[in-house]
Amino acid sequence: MDCEDKRWNVQILNLVREVQVEPDSTSPSSFRIKEGGFRTRKAVHGLGILYFYWGGGVRMYPKWNKSLFMPQPTPMDTNISSKASEPTTFNVPDVFPCAGAVSPELGGYLVAPTVKLDVAEGKDIAAMLIVPHSNPAHLALGKSSLSIPADGSDARIELTSNSLLNCEGAFSTGSNSAKLVLKRDSNPPIRDFGLVEELVEAREPGPINASWKPVTRSFEELLFVYRPLDVDLGDLDRLVEHVGASTDTFDEAGATPFIIGDSSAGSYTVRLVLSRHHRGDLEDQTQITVT
Repeated sequence: MDCEDKRWNVQILNLVREVQVEPDSTSPSSFRIKEGGFRTRKAVHGLGILYFYWGGGVRMYPKWNKSLFMPQPTPMDTNISSKASEPTTFNVPDVFPCAGAVSPELGGYLVAPTVKLDVAEGKDIAAMLIVPHSNPAHLALGKSSLSIPADGSDARIELTSNSLLNCEGAFSTGSNSAKLVLKRDSNPPIRDFGLVEELVEAREPGPINASWKPVTRSFEELLFVYRPLDVDLGDLDRLVEHVGASTDTFDEAGATPFIIGDSSAGSYTVRLVLSRHHRGDLEDQTQITVT
């Protein structure tokens, strides 16, 4: 059953045909699940990371992998109905803005408050509450400068931030180029998805200036209900379209990653890279916290 219910300003995208899902009037972050033909053995809640990537297939035909990881699940204090015909109410206790990104190669992650129902025979059900970040976001830096002195070359960047990351600096002779890149990942990170955004590249000695702002979107909160083992690319297309994007460019070579949102649920690293001909690159980096 695919239901988009707008009561309590929360839409529902339900991809599990065997259950009915509806908002509960007690709280905007509460919902009721009426099971069909099976019973939930237990339920947990916490930060959930849905990650997906291509790889591990046979020869030249990689398969699409997906999994839901919950680093520190907490048992839910809820009365799970002993009868499949009776609905059970669940509340998402710790609501935070989602973070997520999808690469042009269709690998990526989604981090959001999650409730997972333990169902027999690998039929677990997850409900992720997809909440937008309020605008503006705020940034905190691990350190205020990046510097690479090496063999007569020098690259230095001063970093300042509030809702915008400002990068101002320069590099001297002796290198092919210097560039600033930003890498995104889930928090905690799961695997390297190659979600790198180049902020600026300088091919000649001189100034290096760039700025970066976290992606915040405006959309209605969404309860995304699915089976972790069954979710597919088409399901993710519908999710991405809900937050205001077109999926038409996902398969285009060289297209930039689509950012679902940036928040404290994501991990961000800004890196200064100094190219030294054939002697290997040198790097300096720092973490950015988005709140």
